Amino acid sequence: MRRGAAVAGKVLGGLLGQLLYWAPVWVPLVLLWQVGTRGLQPALAEEARLERLAPEVMARHAREKARFEHLDREVRAWIDPVYRERRRRMLERH
Repeated sequence: MRRGAAVAGKVLGGLLGQLLYWAPVWVPLVLLWQVGTRGLQPALAEEARLERLAPEVMARHAREKARFEHLDREVRAWIDPVYRERRRRMLERH
């Protein structure tokens, strides 16, 4: 039984090795076949979808960038001992 498993493993390993060896040949062929049978419609549809989402993504990016910059300034201020001391004194007065 073990010998059969070893033979099956060798065959499978050899098949996988051959498949990977010939990958530079069959991958472009598969892509050409896909373009030939389905055309560029899926890629163009995805491009259109992403173009429609671009303004929303850019607006969200701008909001998050502004939020990050605000929080970054706040963190740097709290790290500064002079700022912390001034803030403590200001709060003691009120």
